[in-house]
Amino acid sequence: MTTFGVFALCALLGAVGAVARYAVTAVLPKGAEATGLLIVNASGSLLAGAALGLAHTGAIDSSAALALLAFAAGFTTLSTMAVAVAQSIGRGQFWRGLGTAALH
Repeated sequence: MTTFGVFALCALLGAVGAVARYAVTAVLPKGAEATGLLIVNASGSLLAGAALGLAHTGAIDSSAALALLAFAAGFTTLSTMAVAVAQSIGRGQFWRGLGTAALH
């Protein structure tokens, strides 16, 4: 695959990851945003670690690892967690916001 193709694939998979993150949080009941974010961040981190581990052992090539990392990066974002923490604190749920930050 060409360098441009790898970059294009990474951009596409990053966008798909962001949409997938939204889909996970959208199906959860109201008030469960922190749980959804924890699920997203934990599974995205697991995917990123698996991609790096598989690339390190040669089980997948570096382009495949980069593509998986692009999806994981779009799927997990610090900004989404920061918004959830700020919303909790804004609703007067300081400890919930602090707990969300600590879990992530």
